[in-house]
Amino acid sequence: MGINDSLNKIEKIIEAGIDEEGAAEVLTIMGVRDFPRETLPGLRIYSEVLPKVAEYTFTVSQRYLHFLWDTLDKSPICINVDFAIPFRRMIARALFKKCGKNFIADENCRFNFGQGI
Repeated sequence: MGINDSLNKIEKIIEAGIDEEGAAEVLTIMGVRDFPRETLPGLRIYSEVLPKVAEYTFTVSQRYLHFLWDTLDKSPICINVDFAIPFRRMIARALFKKCGKNFIADENCRFNFGQGI
């Protein structure tokens, strides 16, 4: 599967509202095949241990999107800008309040609560 096909498939998963199955499928597309899927339902992200979490709660979908954003930077495909830039842009559009069409986030760009961005 080519990069554009992979990104199109991921976009459909995100647009449908990503869940455990969708997150596992995106991990596979990204080449992260050894992640223990059984840990996905209980997954906690860094933002959930911060004091502001009571003000900015996460949906299951948002949690998986944050997780996939962080996972990208820890996987080999993150160095492929033809994949990484559009991938982060897709996630940003789903998480942020607003996201420009030419949005670019470099590797290791982190945020805790994207709902207000």
